[in-house]
Amino acid sequence: MGWHDDYERLSQRDRDELAQVLSILFERTFLVRDVWNSREGRLTGNRHYRLVERMRPLIEEYLKVAGWALQFDAQRGVIALYNRFGNNRARLDRFTTYLVYALRLLYEEEMGRASGRREVVLTLSVILEKLRTFGIVDRKLPVTQLTASLQTLRRLSVVERVEGEEVEPESRWLLYPAIRLLVPDELVHAVFQQLEGSGADAGRGEDVENRTGADSWFRESGDGTEGAEETENAEDTENWGFPPDNEEEAL
Repeated sequence: MGWHDDYERLSQRDRDELAQVLSILFERTFLVRDVWNSREGRLTGNRHYRLVERMRPLIEEYLKVAGWALQFDAQRGVIALYNRFGNNRARLDRFTTYLVYALRLLYEEEMGRASGRREVVLTLSVILEKLRTFGIVDRKLPVTQLTASLQTLRRLSVVERVEGEEVEPESRWLLYPAIRLLVPDELVHAVFQQLEGSGADAGRGEDVENRTGADSWFRESGDGTEGAEETENAEDTENWGFPPDNEEEAL
């Protein structure tokens, strides 16, 4: 008995929902168990995540035919889609790549400060200051570049804006646990070693207290092309950082 037999037994409503959730997985790569509900101002359950849990055997068998697989992190509530052959890679520009690394480090720092914490919410100024700490950013950022990077990560269910305008220094951003699958532990360690080896954070301008706040990060970018990264600076990811070393469901 194959996946097609299970599919035939589904109601039309379930078939429609299955088609919708597969479309979302291919578009976003990640599904998180709890998503930000702007109307209620809190995290609420994600029905798409629950559907994948319920239809997991069927979905996995269906995806397997085309060379795709699911990674489940039940502890943190994340489902990720990846290609078993390392194909269909996405490309990130250099700034977005560095931003992802910074978010991953901030996520670990914040989760470590309070046991049992469910979410991490940070201001944009804190996120940008993390980039400066590593010497990754040493000039003002064009608004269009920052906006594009944040929109990319929102589409992938890595971050979500919970308060304020998108590029306001004090806007607040929720970091979803998908960041842990996007940037696994071994990649974080490699980044640390690279930064330490290059001395990237040495001699980088004035002290933090000499800045005038996160406003100093932003500048207008004219037609939206000034200061943007060139195509050759794009970074490869294997469908956002995996396949995983272990496909077993986390406990």
